[in-house]
Amino acid sequence: MDSGREWAEQCKEDGNKAFKKGEWEEAVRLYLEGVAAVDTMMMHPAEDVKCACYSNMAAALIKQDKWKEAMEACDLALKIDETNVKALLRRAQSGLKVGGRAVRVEEDIRVVLAAEPRNKDALGLRAELERMGKERSQASVNKQKRVLGSFWANDGSYKHAMYEDVVGQEAQDKREDPVCFLQLSLGDAPLGTVHIELFTKKAPKTCENFRCLCTGEKGVDEHGVRLHYEGSLVHRVVKGFVVQGGDVVHREGDSVGTGVASIYGGAMRDEHLSGRHLHPGQVCMANSGPHSSGCQFYITLDEAPWLDRDHVVFGQVISGMPVVRKLEEVDVRDEEDHRPTKDIVITGSGQCTKEEKASIKASVNPKDVWSK
Repeated sequence: MDSGREWAEQCKEDGNKAFKKGEWEEAVRLYLEGVAAVDTMMMHPAEDVKCACYSNMAAALIKQDKWKEAMEACDLALKIDETNVKALLRRAQSGLKVGGRAVRVEEDIRVVLAAEPRNKDALGLRAELERMGKERSQASVNKQKRVLGSFWANDGSYKHAMYEDVVGQEAQDKREDPVCFLQLSLGDAPLGTVHIELFTKKAPKTCENFRCLCTGEKGVDEHGVRLHYEGSLVHRVVKGFVVQGGDVVHREGDSVGTGVASIYGGAMRDEHLSGRHLHPGQVCMANSGPHSSGCQFYITLDEAPWLDRDHVVFGQVISGMPVVRKLEEVDVRDEEDHRPTKDIVITGSGQCTKEEKASIKASVNPKDVWSK
């Protein structure tokens, strides 16, 4: 060859020929050779050819059902040209197959349609994504009953809210997005502290309930239930999904996870159901259906779009996500109730002072926390 570019282009063309013959592995080899040819060039590297080789290699990998490898090839192509339509489409297609992050799949499709509104492949992928979302939504109630709480009524229906839709002046005065903390231990071994910022402007009633359960300032309710997270358990751990706890009604035995209590006297009305489960570290109310939230909450370990519009997202972890990740590694009894084999105890809980809150927020970037 007269130049590295000519060599790279020839490898790409040979790869295309092998692709058309159905020789997928040979095509991948030739595309990689084309990438290597570009990498050997000292001057004027043929990045456009390299990008095309990566994108075409993704197509050959897709033909072999090697979805994750195809996504990696697309990532490399998009590092060179972030608007490459073929690479975006192939990454979205592969993401759907492996159950990848729905947000990224949706974003890839959006970018393609912004450039080519009538792109049939992108429209088809968007329809497939919407279909999968509907299927997940239909299955979400069953998953909630099995994973996010079993406090359903005996007839199988959910328990309705038992308090009036009012918020006291005390709650109004505290709408400054307070930061609460949970101190956790595995048996007698301390694990660390998790700091949670509350979205009081979006979900004021839910946030006030959680804040008061953290501080314990409401004492006991009319049924003698101690309204304080201190001493309650993290009773459900689903790796890659959520950790759930906060049953202040039942603190030991097999009944843990069935209790419903709040500072308002019972289950709460839902608010701010527009919050989305976009990343790890979001704090949400566990429920058994509409208007059935009480004291139990969960923290996400990954995005969970199928829970959108069914649960109140009322806060986020801003410090201590490594502690939450430790919970994810705890052994569980079985894959049905996901109860840890060793008790995870909330040994302490409360609200940070303004000074403590300012110090925590100044030292931590939440986006870095969520990515861990």
